Amino acid sequence: MFVTVTLLVTAITFVYVYLAWYSNYWTKRGVPGPPPRLLLGNFPSFILRNRPFVDDFQEVYDKYRSKGNVIGVFNGRQPAVLVIKPELIKDVLIKNFKQFQDNEFADSVSKDSDPIFGRNPFMLKGEEWKEKRAEVTPAFTTSRMKALFPFVEDVSNRMKQYITQHNTKGPLETRELCAKYTTDVVSSCIFAADAQSFTKEKAEIREMGRKLLEPNFRIVIMFLLIGLIPALKKLIKVSFVSKEIEQFFTDLMEKAVAYREQHDVKRVDYLDHLMALRAKKQLSSLDMAAHGVTFFIDGFETSSLAMCFTLYELAKTPDCQGTLRDELMAARNEDGTIDYDALLELPYLDQVLNEALRIWPPGAFLSKVCTVPTELEVTEGRKIKKMLLILFGSVVAFGALVYIFLTWEFGFWEKYGVKGPKPKILLGNIPYLLTKKRHMVYNYDQIYNDYKNEPAVGYFSIRSPQLLVRDPELIKEVLSKSFHNFAANDFSDTVDEKSDPLLARNPFSLSGEKWKTRRAEITPGFTNNRIKAMAHLMDAVCDHMSDYLRNQAKSNNGVAALDAKEVMAKYTTDVVASCIFAIDAQSFVKENPEIRLMGKRIMNFNFVVQLALLVTTFFPSVKKFYKFTFIPKDTEQFFIRIMQDAISYRKKNKINRTDFLDHLLQLQDRKQITDIDIAGHGVSFFADGFETSSIVLTYCLFDLAKHTAIQQELRDEIVKAKELGGGTMPYEQLVEMALLEQIICETMRIHPLLAVMAKRCTADTTLVGPKDQKIFVKKGTTVVLPYYSISFDSDHFAEPHKYDPSRFSPENGGSKVYRERGIYFPFGDGPRMCLGMRFALTQVKRAIVEIVEHFSICVNSKTIEPFEMDPDQFMLMPKGSIWLDFKPTA
Repeated sequence: MFVTVTLLVTAITFVYVYLAWYSNYWTKRGVPGPPPRLLLGNFPSFILRNRPFVDDFQEVYDKYRSKGNVIGVFNGRQPAVLVIKPELIKDVLIKNFKQFQDNEFADSVSKDSDPIFGRNPFMLKGEEWKEKRAEVTPAFTTSRMKALFPFVEDVSNRMKQYITQHNTKGPLETRELCAKYTTDVVSSCIFAADAQSFTKEKAEIREMGRKLLEPNFRIVIMFLLIGLIPALKKLIKVSFVSKEIEQFFTDLMEKAVAYREQHDVKRVDYLDHLMALRAKKQLSSLDMAAHGVTFFIDGFETSSLAMCFTLYELAKTPDCQGTLRDELMAARNEDGTIDYDALLELPYLDQVLNEALRIWPPGAFLSKVCTVPTELEVTEGRKIKKMLLILFGSVVAFGALVYIFLTWEFGFWEKYGVKGPKPKILLGNIPYLLTKKRHMVYNYDQIYNDYKNEPAVGYFSIRSPQLLVRDPELIKEVLSKSFHNFAANDFSDTVDEKSDPLLARNPFSLSGEKWKTRRAEITPGFTNNRIKAMAHLMDAVCDHMSDYLRNQAKSNNGVAALDAKEVMAKYTTDVVASCIFAIDAQSFVKENPEIRLMGKRIMNFNFVVQLALLVTTFFPSVKKFYKFTFIPKDTEQFFIRIMQDAISYRKKNKINRTDFLDHLLQLQDRKQITDIDIAGHGVSFFADGFETSSIVLTYCLFDLAKHTAIQQELRDEIVKAKELGGGTMPYEQLVEMALLEQIICETMRIHPLLAVMAKRCTADTTLVGPKDQKIFVKKGTTVVLPYYSISFDSDHFAEPHKYDPSRFSPENGGSKVYRERGIYFPFGDGPRMCLGMRFALTQVKRAIVEIVEHFSICVNSKTIEPFEMDPDQFMLMPKGSIWLDFKPTA
């Protein structure tokens, strides 16, 4: 213990010293600036996200602007200089350019790690930068710009036509409009290609342009590490451009060159310049593609932003708009056009653009690295040391990258016209996923109730857009009518047979043909005849349960005060263990039987799994290459072993018993399925039958304990049913007990097991709401069905918080009428409806009959009311569990 504590203290001390090493760097040098916070530096909003990070910079600037020409700050733990005097900025950019010619990212990429960005002049330094810049510069002469002007005019005319066509359809999203324009312009000038952004819904070049600038998980992590440990730049080289995008632009360039050579096309454009350069300097296709992408990024993204903000400012200031329009009219030729020379001589247009770029700069910062020891005229005797980062403006690349990544999808639902709450950075709209303060059911319920008039609500799980469907007709659409587009559960792509061979064989985890095959294998195991044949196994477990409760009551003054969930879990464990593995789990005899402990381990996700699930919520693409292991290996081996033992024993002793194991043996003979397949089916049945059924039973007993009149009414029904059965409770009588059926249905309504049911959209789909609202659901989007919230919606259930089994009476149409309305689906609905539903209901009914017949049930004072759902449990169980008093009636 002493050694462990010593090592821990040493490690903490080392980390603290490392993080705080530079904290007095600027104080020693007499440079004014704020003291840094450990790990956060002077810009905590980069990480905390409690306010816009520009406010951190503005606060530093305002507080220290009068104390010097520069401010000493800390980017994380790295000392940096914020230059605020314009003359010094000119020194860095012009006068002392040689000492500051490298951009901050100049040593973050290489040609090997990123062949495209590794050749971009922005990423290069020294002689290599000079060489690449010299190659590009001749392409931007006035004569070449003038030669490109007709292509720009052509795209402008297409944009005008597009706007005219959409003029009667409502407002246009200007950012997207401008991006379409610049995409078409640069595609024409670089690749001699018509991108067709104004005619195609998803033009390929446009989509690749999006991907090119889209942040991803790997890049963010690399910059996080480099921000903390700058020396890692020497070891880690960032790849901004994926292989898919690299190949796309390389192929595009090669095709453009081949076409032009084959058809002897002459056109004075950027491609023409690159071909001349290739002939002169033997450039490779990759070099040409890199030059093309450089032009593409510079011309498509920054120009579209500048256009967008300029149009916005003109829309806000009609007087300026009118003045500019007058200038344009005066500059027109007789044919109504404006030629290139006239365009350059529009002073007011220049003023408008310059002012827009001042107010809305596309790039909010410049960051330079000092490459040699240099003395700037900051104050007397102070020098900027080599490799010291110089910051200009209000943000740095690291913070901007993280911010862009975290908020990249936040305009998703607005783009498709779906209403929903504004997400918070890091938390989205389901803060439970990070905070764990309250169960997620309350997050979903608030979203549901805040948008009562909407058929569906767009929200965000961390940063992933998801759709919560409120309208019952749309719920039926998802579960049944358009099932083929929502056939996968949200869990379906999280496991595979290599990482988790047992869970990966559970139909719940599968999709497509694999799901159909597995479901078809299991379905015959739950026929009415098989469940009836297993009823006597439930009878035997009920006898053990009654004996257990009586013994507990005897040792506690005639009343057994017990955690009802634990008692019911013992019952369901013994039932499913008997029906699947043909073993007596002895849960009511042994303190901690092995199969009971292993069952708990299946349902309790360990820290690694929870962390991995959280990571995939931030970065959904991780699911493609990381598959989870939910069932620990020792638990996996335990269930494989007991299944093999059960099969071996039954075959050796030639035992015939119509149970689930018998069905699996027949399946093995017919389809030659493996022991792993059989164990997978067994664990599927075990997990489904023991946990969910025990919770339903617990809530049923609680409701009966709260409503003693209904408890007595049920007891009377049990007596009548046994009289009809000749003193016993045969299966036929059990399934015909009307009040018992109503009680279970009402319990599953008022105490849902899950907050929501989550489906994944497998193909782009458009749902149509009750007022013909069109809701576009993109492939891969998680669609959530809020069963809990629907159950407590007064529009669907009268007095929803009142426990009233009669609402499910045969006279009122039973549960069928609510299922048909799309508001009652405790077992799901449609083709993926729970296979084990009849078995689960049978074991639940048999246990309730046993307990109500022989025991009087009351709520124990240990039960905390009103219920507050336990955030540490995935299923809906209250904090402190449910404690009941069981008193024998005879």
